[in-house]
Amino acid sequence: MAKYRGVEGGTPANTKRLCDSCSHGQVLRTESSQEIVYCNVSIREAIPIHVRVVECSKYRPLSVQSLLEMEERAWILESKRGQPIGFVSPAEFRKRHVDEDIVPSRYRY
Repeated sequence: MAKYRGVEGGTPANTKRLCDSCSHGQVLRTESSQEIVYCNVSIREAIPIHVRVVECSKYRPLSVQSLLEMEERAWILESKRGQPIGFVSPAEFRKRHVDEDIVPSRYRY
């Protein structure tokens, strides 16, 4: 058997469900404490999950951003002769350089 995070021969019963801390997971809780779990890793539709998932190849912690999310938040280092060097947001950079086509199209909202 493979060893996973210090566990050999299976997963202990008290292991937390990955869907609770995954950016693809959607957990619905009813008033009667019933839980309905979906995985939103598919673009087409949410996949209902009927078992407690403890290992998943598509797991992405909520604290980890995708490359697109990081690019959307990235600031641009602007430097021109005679002006101070500094960081500007993509939106501010576009305002300053309206007639120039130097910001990749994925930054255009």
